[in-house]
Amino acid sequence: MKNRKITQNSRRGGILIMAGVASIFLIGMVAMVTDVGWAYFNKLKLQTAVNAAWKAGYDASCISLDANAGAALTTSQKSAVTARVKAVFMQNGYSQTDADALVITFAPTATSSNHLDVASTRPISLFFANFMNFSSMNISADRGTNLIATSTNDDGSGNGDGIVPVGVVHGDLLPYTSGNKQYYSYRAFDKNALEGYTVGQEYILRMAGANDPSPTIVNGCPAGYVQLNGGGNSNQGSLALDGNGAANWQDLFINGYSEIINLNDRLNTEPGGTNGPVDSAKNTRIANNDLRIIVPIVDIPPEVIDPTAVTTFDLNGKTTNRVIGFAVFDMTAPSGDHATFRTDLGKTYPDKEIRGVFVKYIVSPYQVASGTLN
Repeated sequence: MKNRKITQNSRRGGILIMAGVASIFLIGMVAMVTDVGWAYFNKLKLQTAVNAAWKAGYDASCISLDANAGAALTTSQKSAVTARVKAVFMQNGYSQTDADALVITFAPTATSSNHLDVASTRPISLFFANFMNFSSMNISADRGTNLIATSTNDDGSGNGDGIVPVGVVHGDLLPYTSGNKQYYSYRAFDKNALEGYTVGQEYILRMAGANDPSPTIVNGCPAGYVQLNGGGNSNQGSLALDGNGAANWQDLFINGYSEIINLNDRLNTEPGGTNGPVDSAKNTRIANNDLRIIVPIVDIPPEVIDPTAVTTFDLNGKTTNRVIGFAVFDMTAPSGDHATFRTDLGKTYPDKEIRGVFVKYIVSPYQVASGTLN
């Protein structure tokens, strides 16, 4: 009897020891996950701020390069770009001290005489890792690419970097009234006449759904245009460049896509209105005066619902578009009198629609078709 009691007590003691060891292990795992999650959150926040700052500096740099006819940025232009980068970085939740610590590099590379890089490294405090004498760790973020100054990229490849997730067609989109609602029509540019975008003219880059009509647009589909009809989850011009989802699209439109897109790549569309993200992304860039955008030109027109449509491009749901060129536009504000641009687009345009004034081709579809890329 005495031996049995001793054995039971020893078993209980063993279980307590194992439970104690397991508790320490579990607490350690929770502590590690907490600190790793905290570091990951701060890393994403820093990368987002660096992306936004770089994109603002990139656009400012490209405008200066245009003014220089492609020549390298001057000292004063670099100072202006640096100030722009820091201002946008601070708008994303960082202090003047953090902005002053940014490493902003204008440097030649093997493929370009003009290159912009923005990098940040900063410490973050840890929680449970303090018990192991690790009170902080450094996180870093970096973004950089060659600047576009002429009709092709500096490396002559005709690639697109830093573009926004909107695929524009090489043609003209016009709104029209049908049944007290606004719909869209499409006319492809005349290939035989080498027709293209006109510098300084406003174009619809991304359509909205059916809306109340704006003043000055025509009643019925314009002559020479075809009605666009999607039905259901229609393609309105958005692209899914880095995964699906409205939040992802919004981030890419604000900050630009960081990967290279090549001519003849096939890009997935992002069907549906994505109403809130489109307006939020558009308004964020307008508020930051970050109006210049680079867009891929694609081979398939977008679509929207028009139950009265007879001649239609009906590509309902997700599809893929082939990249046939790249172009630069300056976004126009969504409200106000646009009579100085194009009255046939409507003096004011609806939410979810994106318009821009054409600046230049990076690569024209006719260059691609004729094989005359520089």
